[in-house]
Amino acid sequence: MHSSSGVQLLNGIGATELLHIFVSTRDDDLAPGALGTPVPGYRAAVLDDAGDEVERGTIGRLAVAGPTGCRYLNGDRQPQYVQGGWNVTGDMVVQDEDGRFWYRGRTDDMIVSSGINIGAPEVEGALNAHPPSSRAPSSASPIRSEAASCARSSC
Repeated sequence: MHSSSGVQLLNGIGATELLHIFVSTRDDDLAPGALGTPVPGYRAAVLDDAGDEVERGTIGRLAVAGPTGCRYLNGDRQPQYVQGGWNVTGDMVVQDEDGRFWYRGRTDDMIVSSGINIGAPEVEGALNAHPPSSRAPSSASPIRSEAASCARSSC
C-alpha cells in the first residue's frame, strides 16, 4: 500500500465497547496484512469455544483485556461479550509465532441463507469475482477491490 499511497499505513483493530484500538502494527514492526500486536496496557489472546487459549497458529476468538472494558448496563449482551475476564470481540484471528495477530473473519457472520452462515470475506470474494454492475456499484470501487485483493494475497 505504501507504493500507491505514498504513506506507510498501519493496521489495527479496536471495538466501540472498549473505546480504543487494542491491537496495532507499528512502524518498527510491520508485517503486511497483520493486525499487529497488543498496544501498551492491553493483553490479547486467541480462545477456543470453551474459553481456553489455543496454540499459536490456531484460529480462534479474539479476546482482549486492558484498562478499558465492556459494560452493557441492564443488557443480556454482557455475558456474551465478557467471558472469564476477557472482552470477546466477535472477531476470528490467528496469532503467529512472533505474536502478531491476523484477522480471519467474524463469529457473527453477516448473512445467513438457508441456515448457512456467509462471512464478509466470502461476500467480498463473490463481488470481486464478477464484473461491476449498476446493481452492485460498490464492487467497482478500486479501493475496496485492492483491499479484497490484499486480503486474499496477504499483501
